[in-house]
Amino acid sequence: MFVCFCHNIIKMNEVPPFLENEIKFLINAIPLYTKHHNIDQKCEIKTSTIHGNGIFANCDILEGEIITLYPVHGVCVCPSGERGDHARLGMVGAFDIFNNIQYRNPTIEDYHVYGMNHSKYIFTIGYPEITNGFIGHIANDGVKVKTNVFNPRQKQIYLNCASERNNARFLRLNDENLHKGLKGIGQYITSVTATKNISQGEEILVTYGYEYWVNKSHT
Repeated sequence: MFVCFCHNIIKMNEVPPFLENEIKFLINAIPLYTKHHNIDQKCEIKTSTIHGNGIFANCDILEGEIITLYPVHGVCVCPSGERGDHARLGMVGAFDIFNNIQYRNPTIEDYHVYGMNHSKYIFTIGYPEITNGFIGHIANDGVKVKTNVFNPRQKQIYLNCASERNNARFLRLNDENLHKGLKGIGQYITSVTATKNISQGEEILVTYGYEYWVNKSHT
């Protein structure tokens, strides 16, 4: 296992000790889960009219069904707890993943907007260049906000519009439904779960969150 601080790959033992276990759980959770639970991925990648590529239902999907998972291609670590502190932010991931994408040594600046928060110190990344396997990281938000200033009224408008237009959400897995030997790992796995009935061919749209759009405008 390796860590990438900017363009320098260093060994896993450079990661702060208090974060090691959480990182290992994040990297290994999906392989462990799929070893005991079959995920019938209910979507495929197609060109989106909203933005670039998106994921589309390849069958009819019922509300509450898991559509796909958000993959963990890399784990970003920020020991200071400040996500914008790029100088101290590192990537952890399997080295063969770095070899299989366009950018041999991906940087935080390239990918931190694709991050899925797991704690104050850690967020996972699904690299957009990797489209085999689970594809939750390709899902679009059906509502966009263009602002770099937090506005409570605008946030409520965004949430109302997202609730009406979007048909899925990012959701951590419930441990109650997991194999008995996997209790505790649900919090490390993020699914894309339907919030409405979805028809075959329909684009799957997920609410990113108002804060995502505010933060993205700063990048």
